Amino acid sequence: MKILSTFLFAILALIVPATAVAETYVLVITTKDGRKVEFETQNIESMEVVEKAPIPLAAPEVKVVNTSAGELSAQWAKVEGAERYAYSIDGANETSTTATSISLKHLKPGSHTLTVAALPSNSTSGRVRSADCRVEFQVTFQLTITQGAVTQQQAEFTFAPSHADIAYLAAVIPASIASDSERMAKVRELAATNASMRHTGRATVQFTGLTSGESYQVVAFAEKDQPTVYSQRFMTTSDSYKPGELGYVFPPGVNLDSGWIDVDKVGKLDKYGYTGNDEELCWACSTAGMIQWWLNDYKRATGSDYPLRIALPEVSKCYSTPVMDVLAQAFYHDAGNPSYVMQWFFTGMPNAINSYNINGHSAFNTSYVNVQGNFANMPKEDYEKYISKELNSYFLYNGLTENEVKVKASADIIGWLKKGPLYIAINGGNHALTCWGVKYTVDVKGNPIITRLYYAENDLMAGNIKGGLNESGITWKAGDGPHMTSTNGLNVEINGFIHMKGHSTIK
Repeated sequence: MKILSTFLFAILALIVPATAVAETYVLVITTKDGRKVEFETQNIESMEVVEKAPIPLAAPEVKVVNTSAGELSAQWAKVEGAERYAYSIDGANETSTTATSISLKHLKPGSHTLTVAALPSNSTSGRVRSADCRVEFQVTFQLTITQGAVTQQQAEFTFAPSHADIAYLAAVIPASIASDSERMAKVRELAATNASMRHTGRATVQFTGLTSGESYQVVAFAEKDQPTVYSQRFMTTSDSYKPGELGYVFPPGVNLDSGWIDVDKVGKLDKYGYTGNDEELCWACSTAGMIQWWLNDYKRATGSDYPLRIALPEVSKCYSTPVMDVLAQAFYHDAGNPSYVMQWFFTGMPNAINSYNINGHSAFNTSYVNVQGNFANMPKEDYEKYISKELNSYFLYNGLTENEVKVKASADIIGWLKKGPLYIAINGGNHALTCWGVKYTVDVKGNPIITRLYYAENDLMAGNIKGGLNESGITWKAGDGPHMTSTNGLNVEINGFIHMKGHSTIK
């Protein structure tokens, strides 16, 4: 019989009889550091010391991904027993890191190869470097667009390319051009007769001859190959701002004293003839107020009520608008998505029960008589004129400095509010509010900068002004977007927006 040593070094073994009669032995192993290990055994015919070969660590499983910031990153899970990871790009000298990811920056466009291996720690006995994990990936041209000052007839943007020697095209075109292929065709058409739209390296460009109060987008992409299209929407101002000016912005028909809709929660609904509790319906309260404002704006613009397909209750049992009575019946009292609710109200959702789920169940109350919605019977193409898609602060403002965020976010919010109210999601408790107005001052460059925010709170909490507007200061953080002071006194990030345009603002 052969006994294989589990140690990686030579050992000294002694076989000592335990008793002569039973032929039982004690195997005594003495290690190099002087430790003795004893095993009782018997019937030993022979013994041999065999040194085991070192065992490699498991190779890391590496993936190259695009981060939310638009950069390439190599990522892998931690390898058991590894202390560091050696990596090399395109056969260059190895570098090591203790992290489980590396940023793949400053690489030329084209094909590249990354190798990563796990390295053992000194205390990882018997283990050696893993095999290399080899990954091939492609690097494409990348571009960062930063908005500067935007006035009635001009806009300033700075373009920062990932590769200073690659030519790119940049132009301002109407916001209505939606597909990348159409964007590229339009920019190439403009660049054919205007050499100033071609750039290499970092460039700050003034676009002039724009129309005040209009929506545009700036578009840029590498001139050759199959480029990624970078675009950013903006709106020119309707007013001429002068440094030092103070002002307010509200949607049509709204001021600090009237025109807004503050929908407050009431708690238990049983006493009103409904079922449940509306504590989780902040998103529905904000949405209901915006829908009611749109109906009010339509009447202001036309002189008549909007011809609803399904009539709302004449009065609300418990809210400031009967729209909320409808939403409290139609949706489960759980978290929710305002985009679905607005679509459900204005255009209908024929497959409502299966099209929108929340927390593992249908978000709709399937027993509600008008479960498919479509109260307004509005064509989808009209709906898309009035209601924006959800906009995320991270994608709007990531990569900007604090001052750049301040300028761009102020311009965005002011532009949106001139057309209608603004649904805002805040990260403090995953809450939703409705912004009905702002106060601003104009900086030395002529940019209006928001200083106060006026909003409708809906929670049952101290500090909520029922039937009125709360107000908050506003601060700015690089890459994060605007922050506000919530009703409970916390500084919270505004991390999402949905803006509405009134019937009166559509030309």
